Amino acid sequence: MTPPDSAFARLSHRAQVLRLRRLAQAALEHYDLQVRRLALLQHSYNTIFRVWAADGRRYVLRVNLPGVRRLEQIRAEMAWLAALRRDTGLQVPSPVPNRAGELVTTACAPGVPEPRHCALFGWLSGPLLAERLTSENLEQLGEITARLHRHARSFALPAGAELERLDWSRFHLAPFALFEPEHRQWMPPERRRLFEEGLGRVRETLERLWASGEPIVLHADLHQGNLKLGQGRLAVLDFDDCALGFPVQDIGITLYYLSRHPEYPALRAALERGYRRAGEWPETEAGQVETLITGRAIQLANLVTVSPNPQWRKAAPAFLERTEARLREHLGR
Repeated sequence: MTPPDSAFARLSHRAQVLRLRRLAQAALEHYDLQVRRLALLQHSYNTIFRVWAADGRRYVLRVNLPGVRRLEQIRAEMAWLAALRRDTGLQVPSPVPNRAGELVTTACAPGVPEPRHCALFGWLSGPLLAERLTSENLEQLGEITARLHRHARSFALPAGAELERLDWSRFHLAPFALFEPEHRQWMPPERRRLFEEGLGRVRETLERLWASGEPIVLHADLHQGNLKLGQGRLAVLDFDDCALGFPVQDIGITLYYLSRHPEYPALRAALERGYRRAGEWPETEAGQVETLITGRAIQLANLVTVSPNPQWRKAAPAFLERTEARLREHLGR
C-alpha cells in the first residue's frame, strides 16, 4: 500500500484519478479492443473504470491498490471465478484475457510511483443491491452465499495461486496504526480502552474459530455494494478480497454493512432463511456473528486511517466516532 505520507498520497483525489486514468489507458492497450470511452466508477480502495469499446461491448477495468494483493492472489481470484462459471449457475464476472492470454496486466504511468496490477472483466448490468434492499433479495443473497461456500469446499487452488488467511495474524487488512503517536488526537484514552477490549474479543473468537477445522475460499467482501440485480437475479461482483477463512466470517462481513439499516432484524432473518435453503447456518457459538461485525468495524477504522486516499483519510475522525459507538453497544458500555 502506498504510504499516506508519500507524494502520491498527498495529491488531491482528482490528481490521483487523472494519473491512474493514464495508467488504465496504458493497461487497455494490451487488450484486443478499441476503447471508445473510459469513465471513473470508483476511487476508494482500488480504482475502477467503466470501459466502452468501439464494437458496443462494455467492461470494467480494476486497477489494484499497490502492495496489497500479490500476483499469486489475483491468479487465485481468477481461478475461482473460472471454476464458479464452469461449475455453477451463479452470475459472477467474466475475466477478459489480454493479448498474451494473461488475466492480469501490470501497467505503469508517469506520476504513479509504482506499477499496478490490472484486471478487465465483462460488464454486468443492473442496479446495485444497495438500491433494492428487500427481504426477498436478502433471501436470495443468503442462498447464493451458501452456494459459494458449498462450491469452495471442493475447490482447490491451482499451482502458482495462493490466498491470505483471515486469521488473527491477518486481521487488520493494513498495518495497524490506530494506536500510533501520530493518531493520538483521534484515540483518547477511553476510546483506546474500548478498541483494545473489542480487539481482545475479536482475537478470542477468531482463535477459537480457526482451531475448529479447515478454512475454505471466501468472497470476504460480500455486501450490497458488490452485488447487482438483473432480471430478478443477483450477480456477485468484486472477488478481489477473496481469502481463506470460515463461512461465518463472510456472514459477519455481509451483516456489518446492513447492521445500521432500519430494517436490519428483518433483513438479517431473510439472509439466514436463504442460507438455510442451501446449507447449514455457519454460526457455531452465541454472539459469534456480532463479534465479527464489530471486528469488521475495527478493520475499516484502521484502514481509512492509513489509506492513501485523501477522501478516506478526511472521513477517518467521524468513522472512528461511529466505531466507538458500535464498541460501546457491543461491549455493553
